[in-house]
Amino acid sequence: MIHDIRESRVYQEAGEECRQQIRRQVISALTADGMSPFEIATALELDTDEVRQAIADAPTDECLLITPTTPSA
Repeated sequence: MIHDIRESRVYQEAGEECRQQIRRQVISALTADGMSPFEIATALELDTDEVRQAIADAPTDECLLITPTTPSA
């Protein structure tokens, strides 16, 4: 019988890691836009402490990678 790769532990762990990375990037972007941890937690339906921890753990230059730049005049 052929095993579906989506049922493998490796596939499941990779998917969860990807979701966590995206969640951290979204939290960083919303923080850069001036949203408070409470507002982010409410919008993303997350625990406020989880959002605060993600903000504390984020590299200081991460926001620079995902913040859109404005054209110079």
